[in-house]
Amino acid sequence: MHLALHHHLSRNQARSAHGLAGALTSLAAAVMAWPTRVVEHRRLMNQMAGMSDHELRDIGLFRQDVADATAVPYGHDPSEVLVERAAERRRWSRD
Repeated sequence: MHLALHHHLSRNQARSAHGLAGALTSLAAAVMAWPTRVVEHRRLMNQMAGMSDHELRDIGLFRQDVADATAVPYGHDPSEVLVERAAERRRWSRD
């Protein structure tokens, strides 16, 4: 009985260690990819800032939306702000 319990615990510990290793690997990959994501987000925001007011209106945005999106903390996706703003305006225009 004691041996079976020890074997069961060892298997659970091995699974836990494997799960922890996978989680640590995923975390390390996310940390390593973070600078690339930040640079890409900022590059896209610079492109958006270079658009004319007319081009921004065509996609449901205003210049202030782009300014607001660039104010999100590093590591957050500024496009989430833009998507939400455009969606809000589409909802308002239907009402």
